[in-house]
Amino acid sequence: PEGFRSDVVELGRRYFPLLSIKPTGSFGLQIEDSEINLANFYRSYLQQPDSFKQIILPGLTTVVRLQEWGPDQLMPPLEEISESVMPMLYPEAEAETTLKDFVRLPWVCGLSVMFVLDQDETYRFVHHRMLQAWQISELDLQELAMDNLNTFALENPLEVTVIDEDDDARMLVPVSPNAYNSVRLLGPELHSRLRRILGAELIVGVPNRDFFVAVSLNHPDLVSDVQQRVIQDYQSMHHPLTSRLLVISADGVSEYCDL
Repeated sequence: PEGFRSDVVELGRRYFPLLSIKPTGSFGLQIEDSEINLANFYRSYLQQPDSFKQIILPGLTTVVRLQEWGPDQLMPPLEEISESVMPMLYPEAEAETTLKDFVRLPWVCGLSVMFVLDQDETYRFVHHRMLQAWQISELDLQELAMDNLNTFALENPLEVTVIDEDDDARMLVPVSPNAYNSVRLLGPELHSRLRRILGAELIVGVPNRDFFVAVSLNHPDLVSDVQQRVIQDYQSMHHPLTSRLLVISADGVSEYCDL
């Protein structure tokens, strides 16, 4: 990891020689007044070690663009960006250390619900200062983000692959990765659909932001296999969320406890 960070610093200084770029924190990088965590970049690099420049340079370029933004871009009026506010799941432990000044609400399995402005093929997290400027509460922000997520879900129906046997559905996974796949689990509409397909109670693994797997509790033999795979994916995928499993039932979402 340290060798990787040194290579990132060297690449940044080569492409942006007029900016101050230096290591910071346990595994971060400071570009002028902005800091980024390199963990997700490193995970992607381990999967594609021949694509170092393609993985790193877009992220560095985005941060450099932020340095050039004025106050109206950094703190835009709510009416201009309200439709771009979206929820995003994030590991609570990581958020407490790297994103502690940004809005987050606790969820289950050590996950938080955070909020992003989805703009120009990238996103940035909503800061507490933005709420002050917009004069809204965290719950107001959550309601706005969930409305936008519902609109997104209607405009982008989730395509899934269902694995069954003798017309008995056993497991379900999204066809394609998407940054908003896992966060769809916040919505009761998806819960209802999953329960109609897999049964009244089901297990869900969310190893990363872009992917989830749902397993019927009518097939407990699959649960342990899926749990091991979720652990492996959590350790290797970019934007990891949790290695723990969720339960979706009529009562909502809770953590799965293997008794």
